[in-house]
Amino acid sequence: MRSYTFRKNMETDEYHLFETDSDKDANMCASVSVCKKLLKSKCAADAFMCDASKARVMAAESGRNVCGVCVSHLYATQ
Repeated sequence: MRSYTFRKNMETDEYHLFETDSDKDANMCASVSVCKKLLKSKCAADAFMCDASKARVMAAESGRNVCGVCVSHLYATQ
C-alpha cells in the first residue's frame, strides 16, 4: 500500500507530499516531493504519514498551506 508523508518546507511553511512504500517510517519517503519542487533535505524534521484517503482529508482541512500540485496527485487516475 502506498503511503504519503507530509513535510513542511522550512522556507515557505508550505506542506508537500512525499511518497513512501513504508507504512511505519516517515523517514523512508522519497527524496523529492510529489510535485518535484522540494527536496526532503529542505524540509523540517517532523513529518507525519498517512494513506491517500487520510491525506486528502488532511490537505482539505489544512487549506492553502499544502502544495496544490502535490494534492492534485492524490486525485489522479491511476
